[in-house]
Parts: sequence; C-alpha cells; structure tokens
Amino acid sequence: MLLKKILLAVICLSAFSFLQAQTVTAPKNISPEDGKNLNSKEPDVMVNFRWTPVLPKPKEDVVYKVRILEILPGQSKTQALTNKPIAILEVKNGTETTFRLGKRNNGIVWGVEAVVTEKGAPKSLGKSDATQFTVGGTANGERLGKRNNGL
Repeated sequence: MLLKKILLAVICLSAFSFLQAQTVTAPKNISPEDGKNLNSKEPDVMVNFRWTPVLPKPKEDVVYKVRILEILPGQSKTQALTNKPIAILEVKNGTETTFRLGKRNNGIVWGVEAVVTEKGAPKSLGKSDATQFTVGGTANGERLGKRNNGL
C-alpha cells in the first residue's frame, strides 16, 4: 500500500514538472520603445528592432515574425494592427533585425510573434504587446511639438 502511494506521488510530481516546463514566456518588445520619437530628418530611416526571446528556449528553431504597420490618422495602435503591414520580417533564432522604414508621416506600431514548427505545422508560442513609435516628430498623422496657433 505504501509503495502504491509513493508511486502515485512520483507520477503526480512528474506530471506537474512536465506541465511547468510547458509554460512559455512570450517575446517582449525592447526597442524602439513605446512612445519613442526617432527624431530624424533623413528621408530613409534605418530602425533597429529588438525583443526578448521566448523562455524557456524550445528545442526547435524559433522564427520571430516582426510585423511593422503604419498608424493612420485617427487610429489607435490597437486599431492599426488590422492595417496591411509595411513589412513582415522573419528572424530565425535571433532577437534583433534592422529595417529601412523610409519617409513616414504617421506613427508606427510593431510587434513580434514567436513561431516553431511542430510535426510539420507552425505553432505560435506567443506575441508581444504592440509598441508605438514615431519618426521625424509625427504621431497619428499630427505633427508633434509646437503648434501654429496663428500668432
């Protein structure tokens, strides 16, 4: 009887450890930061995107899909996530990529999704929260800074 209880306890602990190991932390955006203004007068802006990796690191290769979208006038960053992406970049096992954004008059929103392939099918390990930034002092189609009040 004691042996059965010990065996049952070992099985329960093994199952608990297995379930704990399956918990994955989604990637988090690092840079550009939320609300950041990349104050550039250049017509083409090279933007460095950085994020945290999923944890724990899976045995399979992780493909990070970086989605970059423009925030149209009057849109929130959440609404902009339904827009057609400016770009979708794929980075295998890395946590950084660079993209030439070009001239933009509106805000930009970006996010990362971690994907692995299991049994021939893609499986999402999670998505980062959306992060908004601006280039050249604009956001949501409005110029930041001093406003012309007719004086």
